[in-house]
Amino acid sequence: MNADQFSPASADALRDSAARLAEVLQRYATATGSMAGQTNELEEIFALNAQVSALAAELNDKAFDHTGTLPLPLDLEGNAHHHVEESDDDEGETVEAESLLSSVSRWNLAVTDLDQLLAAGREAHRQTVAGATAQDAALEITEAADAVHAILEARPEPWFEIPGIAVMHGLRLLIEPEDVPEQFDGDLENAAGAVLPPAGPLLIAESWG
Repeated sequence: MNADQFSPASADALRDSAARLAEVLQRYATATGSMAGQTNELEEIFALNAQVSALAAELNDKAFDHTGTLPLPLDLEGNAHHHVEESDDDEGETVEAESLLSSVSRWNLAVTDLDQLLAAGREAHRQTVAGATAQDAALEITEAADAVHAILEARPEPWFEIPGIAVMHGLRLLIEPEDVPEQFDGDLENAAGAVLPPAGPLLIAESWG
């Protein structure tokens, strides 16, 4: 046993870390408990998530300093491999990842010709839905978001076709912004904020994995 373990100093540090984690978890529960799932609330949620993650990692460090064990099953930096659960509709398969990547993008779109977009969306709907008629497509595709969704559905996600990649999970949102979205200013320090969903009603959500 390390001479510094189970010492009054390490115990005090662990208690202090646990108290701060408990405090931020309570703030998280209070803040998110009053939310309604609006896109303009996501930035606050991400900030709270980051605080919880940081303090949870700190608690693990303080617990290890005191007891030599890790109470929370967190991924630790420096691990050479990660176990990833890859799943589909029927069964899951565990794969071993040498590293992890997340691809994050956001496209702000201006509808310049709604009739043309609806026609393309209806054609895409007929391609992907077996037996769908022109009348079916006209009933299903009535708005811009419907058309974009149908067109994207007709074009498979490239991630499933890339050699050496296993998709863990994915999410795509279609949102109607409340205002004209600001253009990315080119400053990399602002890049993460630039891909956050804009404020506005969520029209369509799709997930994989």
